[in-house]
Amino acid sequence: MAAEGQNGGDDGMMRIGKRCYVSNLAWKTSWQDLKDKFRECGQVVYANVTRGDDGRSKGWGIVEFETPDEAIAAVNTLNGTDLGGRRISVREDREDRDVKQFVEGEEGAAAAAPRPCSPPAAA
Repeated sequence: MAAEGQNGGDDGMMRIGKRCYVSNLAWKTSWQDLKDKFRECGQVVYANVTRGDDGRSKGWGIVEFETPDEAIAAVNTLNGTDLGGRRISVREDREDRDVKQFVEGEEGAAAAAPRPCSPPAAA
C-alpha cells in the first residue's frame, strides 16, 4: 500500500499518517525497546509506552516515523511479530494529529481521514 492513492480529497491523495499504534506489549517493554524494534522499518522520530498513574505500563504505545511510507512498512512488517515474548499488534494510529489537522483544514472535509480497508491477519 502506498501513502498516496485515489481515496482522498479533491487532489486524489489518500492521507496516511506517520504514527503507529502498538498493542499487546509486555509490561517490561520500554520506549527504547519499541524504538529499537521499529527502526527496522525506518527512521523513528518518537516512541512511547503509555503508563498509568502508578507508573506501570498499560500495554500499548505509539511509534512515529519520518514518513508515512515507513509507518506503512511497519504495519505490514511488524504486525504479529514478537517483542519481549509477546505477539504485538501494529496498526495505523487513528489519533494521528497530522492526518486530523489536514482533514480539519480541508473545506468540506469528512469528519475522519480515509482509512484503507484490509481483512484481519490470520492467526
